[in-house]
This record gives sequence, C-alpha cells and structure tokens, in this order.
Amino acid sequence: LRGAVADATDAACERDRDLCLHGPPVAASRARLVEEVRGALAGAGQGSALVRVATAADPAPAGSILYVVPLDGACVLAFQYDFGEPVTDAVVGTLPGGGCLSG
Repeated sequence: LRGAVADATDAACERDRDLCLHGPPVAASRARLVEEVRGALAGAGQGSALVRVATAADPAPAGSILYVVPLDGACVLAFQYDFGEPVTDAVVGTLPGGGCLSG
C-alpha cells in the first residue's frame, strides 16, 4: 500500500511541482492529493480505505493526508505531511466497535 500511495503522490507532484514542493501542501492541493491517494488505494484493491485531510482530532498531524485501510481485525493507518519525507505508517488495532477511525 505504501508503494501505491507513494507512486500516486509522486506522480501528482511530478505533474504539478507546486502541489508538493518543500513542505506541507496548501489547502487547495490537499483535496487533489486526497483524490490521488484514494484512487491509488482503490487501484490496489483497497476501495474501503478512508482517505482525508487530517484534523486536530486525528492520530496524525492536522493538515496531513491521512489514510486508513481496514484489514482482518486491524487497520493500516498512515499519513504524509511533508512530501519531501516518507509516509509514516503503522498497523493498529480496531476501535471497540470494529472500525478504524472515529468521526
């Protein structure tokens, strides 16, 4: 999954260098990157992934691109804030109700 997301964000940044150049994406770019990541994960067979811009209530820096992929009894949680840096990811347990993120 990390590779699919990295390929998608790299391609988006290549098409529009201002999209990801040096530091966190600007607000308008975030929505485009969310769509790129969502499409990449769907293409990798993970259409149930949740992809959004992280808020202060999320387990990622506010403003980062956050994605969560449910797996059997676990979740892959990942985010990218600075597009000059690698994706940060972890496999975590589900919430008591079985989901991966609240809200």
